Amino acid sequence: MEYIIQIFQKGGPIMYPLLFLGVLSVAFIIERLYSLSFRKTFPKKKIEEISFYIQENRMAEAITIAKNAGSVATNLIAGVLEAYIKGRGKLKSS
Repeated sequence: MEYIIQIFQKGGPIMYPLLFLGVLSVAFIIERLYSLSFRKTFPKKKIEEISFYIQENRMAEAITIAKNAGSVATNLIAGVLEAYIKGRGKLKSS
């Protein structure tokens, strides 16, 4: 521990802003890990519910649930399903 303190003191006044930025970056990393936790990003129960409606070919309900869940994964699923339906409609009209 004394060795680290000696290096810090030899570094001079520039070491204090570097220490502050280092602590700040660790705080940002911890905050990002917390806010983007796996459970919030990929709500397993909602994805299983959406999957059930897709298997039953009830796309409108699946899209509604996906949009209302409000997670990254379900928003992505909603976008993919909407694009699928839009592409399917173009095929039927041609």
